[in-house]
Amino acid sequence: MKTHGLGWWFVIVFLILIIVAISYIVCGLLVNPVKASIVQHRVLTADHGALLTACREMLVNKDKYRNDWNGNPNLAEGEKAIDAIKGITPDVPKPIRELKPQFVVIRTDKIEIRLSGPYRQYVFGFKDGVQGSGDKMLTNGLWYVRH
Repeated sequence: MKTHGLGWWFVIVFLILIIVAISYIVCGLLVNPVKASIVQHRVLTADHGALLTACREMLVNKDKYRNDWNGNPNLAEGEKAIDAIKGITPDVPKPIRELKPQFVVIRTDKIEIRLSGPYRQYVFGFKDGVQGSGDKMLTNGLWYVRH
């Protein structure tokens, strides 16, 4: 039985690395934009009035929601985060759950809904009387943000 030299294994490893690199590029150039557009479509076709109402309901009733990020320096005193890793529970209003968020942060004057998918996409729902800001206004007080 003939054994292969060290050079043979370098060629095999090199070919595997090339295949992995090509796969990564294909995912980055083709798959991620498709996934991102699906997430964006979910936001743009949602009932924006119901979504804003759900955000404001969460702001008013924030004490009833759990905080998955206790001690997180990104949260100010009294702010909470609900993380999809631990589950977006039925107490989160349905219009927000339907967006399939990665996490929901309840801030003092707004709800930040981080959408699951590639790129950083958010929906910001501001408390009543706050105009808010973002990349695209969905309705007065509700904004879509993409970084």
